[in-house]
Amino acid sequence: HVALLVASLDLDEPLDLLQDLAEQLEIRAHTLSPTGMAGALIALSQLGPWPSSSTAGLSVAEELLQRLDELSPRELSASALAAATLGIRAQTFWQRLHGALLARINELEPKHIADATLAVATNRLLPIFLLEAIQDRLPHVVGQMEPDEALTTVWALASLQIFPPKQLPRLLEQILPADVPASQLAFASAVARQLRQVAMSLELEPSAAKASAEVSASLRSRLRAASESAPLVCEPPSGDEAVAEEVCATLMEVAPLTVFSVGEIVKGLYSVDLALTVPPSADVDSAAARRGVVLDAASPEDAQAPRDPWVTLKLRHLSRLGWSIQWLPTQRWRTWEEEERIGFVRGLLPDKERT
Repeated sequence: HVALLVASLDLDEPLDLLQDLAEQLEIRAHTLSPTGMAGALIALSQLGPWPSSSTAGLSVAEELLQRLDELSPRELSASALAAATLGIRAQTFWQRLHGALLARINELEPKHIADATLAVATNRLLPIFLLEAIQDRLPHVVGQMEPDEALTTVWALASLQIFPPKQLPRLLEQILPADVPASQLAFASAVARQLRQVAMSLELEPSAAKASAEVSASLRSRLRAASESAPLVCEPPSGDEAVAEEVCATLMEVAPLTVFSVGEIVKGLYSVDLALTVPPSADVDSAAARRGVVLDAASPEDAQAPRDPWVTLKLRHLSRLGWSIQWLPTQRWRTWEEEERIGFVRGLLPDKERT
């Protein structure tokens, strides 16, 4: 209860207190009830982000695995999202948790579907049968979804490149009801950014073509108005200025004549942490005329793909917009020796400038 209270208050310091609280939850995991275990896992996910070396939540997750059949649908789906947010990657854990969700799919209500979908979009393990079951369940719950539940679901599905033609417009209608004039649609910046990503997916991604064709002109207009409603739609910086500065310093050392910019804004939404401009005379394909680096402070150093659905969508959209982007978890950069850092930076340059 203390952990959930601290998390609900968004307290991120003192760090020693948070670490002691996490340690106590791990130590006492075996004494908790199934509901207590779920609450502990949720609290730990909200108290983060934790360092990549941290095993926060692992002991609780292992204990919870033995009691999955005692969890309510709400606790089950919320635990899945918490574990995904914590970055728990144990295959056995996810196989059993995905199986438990699949077994109870017909019990999942709108909030549970939203949490389960976002969990899958975050852990990126892509359980095919569960994803198919979620899509089959959608028609039965979409009409009952609150706007935030519908947004979470459609945004997570977009990050997974799943665009159900019939249900996607219904999800958007739950967020942007027809009886609310477009001029009155106003959302917080974070929500507007998510809506903008969904709109860009419908515009840019071939796999979204069928769903996009089902979106009426009126609904598309409301989506456009809502995604541009916030005063600051562009995403905030990556939050790791130190790594950004080090990458720039290494680039200037390796190729001092290279023209680049920091924090270049694309489409009023995305920030490219380091953007290189290849001179028009360079012998390169036009599609690679813009090269850049996107830093990721959330993913661990050994990640094979982003853990944040936002970054997943961002990388795909930038590629569709003609950018050649290198994704770089900042924790990976910190582990590299100087030779590895120089090798990465050289890889950003046109072939003839790499020597």
